[in-house]
Amino acid sequence: MAKKGGMPLWKRAGNFLLTAYFNIMIKTDLTDSATGYIAYSRKVLESIPFQYNDDGFCFDEEALIQCSNKSFRMIEVPIPTRYEEDSSSIDIKKSIKYGATLLIKIAQYKIHKLGIIHFKQFD
Repeated sequence: MAKKGGMPLWKRAGNFLLTAYFNIMIKTDLTDSATGYIAYSRKVLESIPFQYNDDGFCFDEEALIQCSNKSFRMIEVPIPTRYEEDSSSIDIKKSIKYGATLLIKIAQYKIHKLGIIHFKQFD
């Protein structure tokens, strides 16, 4: 769907690689961990410490990690995408920063799960 919607190749490749890594490390089976369209039930929002999450591009993945940590059920609903030059807000530089931040968050989560260092974000 992303290709059909006009997503640039470099974004599709980045999404694919980050989602694959996310799925392996967090033990999920998502087709796109970077989606910005996520609905949460009231129970989820009352159960996860989302106030510790980033207020930028990584918020959704951090919330997905928190949901996975609490064994919440996640369902993906495919949506059509449309990428246009003037409406896409993340450029290559921000994308690299986002990807690096996500890799760090996944590492922190794994370290937390191993009991090495405690992160309130993953309680």
